[in-house]
Amino acid sequence: MKKIVLQASIILYLITSTSGLFEGMAVVKFLSLLLYFATFLLLFSPLKVSRKSLIVIISLALLLISTIRTNNPAATSFSIISKILSFLFLLFSVYGYAKNGSGTLQERMNNVLLYPLFIFTLFNFIFYLLGFQPFDIKEQQDLGYGVLMYNIFGIIKDRVNFPFVSSVTTFGILMGYLFIFSFYNLKQKINFLLPMASAGIAIIGIFFVDHRAGLSATILSVLITYIVFKFRIIKGFSITFSILTVVGPLFLILLSTFLLNSPYGDIISRNNSELATGNSRFLIWLVSFNEMLDFKLEHLFGYGELGTFGSGLSYLWASSFKKFADPYMTTAHNLYINIFYDMGYIGVIFFLMVIISIFKNIYSSPWQQNISMAKTIFCFTCFFLLSGITESPIGLSPPLTTSIFAWTYIFSQRLKQ
Repeated sequence: MKKIVLQASIILYLITSTSGLFEGMAVVKFLSLLLYFATFLLLFSPLKVSRKSLIVIISLALLLISTIRTNNPAATSFSIISKILSFLFLLFSVYGYAKNGSGTLQERMNNVLLYPLFIFTLFNFIFYLLGFQPFDIKEQQDLGYGVLMYNIFGIIKDRVNFPFVSSVTTFGILMGYLFIFSFYNLKQKINFLLPMASAGIAIIGIFFVDHRAGLSATILSVLITYIVFKFRIIKGFSITFSILTVVGPLFLILLSTFLLNSPYGDIISRNNSELATGNSRFLIWLVSFNEMLDFKLEHLFGYGELGTFGSGLSYLWASSFKKFADPYMTTAHNLYINIFYDMGYIGVIFFLMVIISIFKNIYSSPWQQNISMAKTIFCFTCFFLLSGITESPIGLSPPLTTSIFAWTYIFSQRLKQ
């Protein structure tokens, strides 16, 4: 009963949090909030606060304060409160289920992270095949053809806007999550077919939205996980990798320069202009870094949610996103830069501490006893950081990727217990 209620709440949350399906429908949002609250009451477990958990609590507080300080002109008091309460109710529901739910820890993690995400993906494919249009589009409607489909399979097909996700980028990231949650379940003797089906549909989803960064991050994350666990270098690798991803944009600029002068660039790029500018990301990063050099007091705690808009920076690159529904609302397309403008240097420091804490939860636990789950969490964290080089998966606008990250952190803590 508890498992079904939690999964229903998570699926509803997945569908509504980025699709715009119930946008402006206060009654429906209120009813959804009641369901999340009922789930919270059903699964509630007292939170044990320790010195080690202070990092997470402070990070969570920074995130919520950033959300309250939102720069979104369309935000209302009700929408902000609803978003925060929905996030918190489900966060503590997952905490209670991870702690006291029935079944093995791996089964509980699958019930929270794998199965709801798989059902959510199926809904998107079914409604897409039935001809439904997206309920809300944040990016341009005409996305062009898919480079991956054409260069790998020779098929010319337009990129797909799925009904329940307003951004192809978000959908591509979610498909990376789904593949990783599925992949490390394939070696389990039970429920083999479902992980295999969900891994397959995740790859199809990545190709349909032509999310090249998502595909690259997925392959690299799986490869890194294999090497790290093969040679048992989790502890030494984790801190180094976390810090190296901070300079990810610099590495990507160097890689793009190499590909621009090689025949391999045509495989992953639609044209030389896209490759030379990193699909306009290099401009964004240049403007962002230039602003960082001019220290202001606001840089300590950031400008609040959608900080690039609140600081006025997004106006400098909006002309590169004219086809978007609201070009001034485009993010910095980088995990750390976005955290910096939303939550400041303090937010970046605490986020890095949380990331290192996840890796520490793995290598300080008897992970050999639950190696499939340990690999899943490790690979997910690597993917989160790698995809974060070109995207902005932290923040409650929208809350989907941040919520999944938080839920995964909860299960990383359970590895030690």
